Amino acid sequence: MVVLLAGCNASPGPSMAPHSTDSEARQDLARLVTLAQSGDIPGLCQHGTGNCSDTAAAMDAKSSAPSTSPTIVGSREVADAANQQGGRALMVCGVDRLGRDYRNEILFFGQGKDFTAIESLFWLTGLKDPSSVAPTASPGPEWGSCP
Repeated sequence: MVVLLAGCNASPGPSMAPHSTDSEARQDLARLVTLAQSGDIPGLCQHGTGNCSDTAAAMDAKSSAPSTSPTIVGSREVADAANQQGGRALMVCGVDRLGRDYRNEILFFGQGKDFTAIESLFWLTGLKDPSSVAPTASPGPEWGSCP
């Protein structure tokens, strides 16, 4: 007698990278700032997403990179969701080299030198729209300490 066992073999969801701690995310932000200030936009984009290089070229990232570090006004854990990577989000604001205010939320995940940052060009993708009062990042009480 032969017994056959059958079962469902559901394919697993995407593999999610480990989340950065608050301390790790702050260290990763410091690395991004150093790369931006030195003009190493290709190096910075190695930690960004697929459209980083195109965005950097289109918006002239090198000439507007901030000469000072952003102010961190908040930090929060972002849970993984279906097909979406979570991580540690830092809310930052500052002024770029051209004198424009920016506010952004950067999502960090991965660890060590292999970290990834969603919004790695934090000063460009977080520019406040001059025709709008609201920043591009979600408004909240934390933003009160921003320019």
